[in-house]
Amino acid sequence: STGHCAVIVSKGDRSFMTHLGCMGDFEGSHILAQSIDPTGGNINVSSRRHVHISGYYNLAGFWNGKLANSLEDIKKVRGTEENPITISLVTQQDATATWDGGLVEVLQHVDFLILSEIEAQKIICYKGESKGDGKMPTLLESVADFFNEKSPKTYVIVTLAAKGAALLFGRKCIFSQVTTEVDSPVDATGAGDSFAAGFIYGVLSCSENTKESTTKNITDEELQKGLKWGCANGTCSVMIQGASVPPSKNSIMQILDR
Repeated sequence: STGHCAVIVSKGDRSFMTHLGCMGDFEGSHILAQSIDPTGGNINVSSRRHVHISGYYNLAGFWNGKLANSLEDIKKVRGTEENPITISLVTQQDATATWDGGLVEVLQHVDFLILSEIEAQKIICYKGESKGDGKMPTLLESVADFFNEKSPKTYVIVTLAAKGAALLFGRKCIFSQVTTEVDSPVDATGAGDSFAAGFIYGVLSCSENTKESTTKNITDEELQKGLKWGCANGTCSVMIQGASVPPSKNSIMQILDR
């Protein structure tokens, strides 16, 4: 059957009721490396091809190595120095409240991990406790330490709602981006996915003009442009009722120009 998701918004809080339908049978092994066009097709967006995985925790068929094996194959079979492949992943909420599912194993093949402040807190079990030296690390410091230890080659992007987003790498925040303040946000549903779409577009559209851009050499310019487009697209998203109507490029450009 077709999947459905009902969202109830009340007093600033949201509840999601999801029926996965046929998506409940979707497994990581169904993603075949051979389905990735080795030439990038006719899409003239970037020299780097990209695979995006959304809702990792929603699909049990992705957990515990099932998705990791497919992503490894994609990079080995379809990725080349001339036509590299980058991979991004959005965790989303974990209805089981275990916040595991073999995520760390998957990250060995993921270039960009995008997650919300709450998701980051749950995954690393952050409790705001002080270390042996008596200092209490911030959430972002703790997230940077955790993922650098587990998957040091993965860029971690933490969305911070109205405060913007932070990009973590090598045990520290290397870039951050504030959002443009809006007077009357309408609906935050889908803002996280909108950020992810904007971030990916920003990175790929920038790499189109960056000759040295490869999977192993993602540039600072690409990362910064990704954050700007992600925050702009997320900002535009909260000004639209519902999560099915994408912002226009004109409205995004107006935010970027402010």
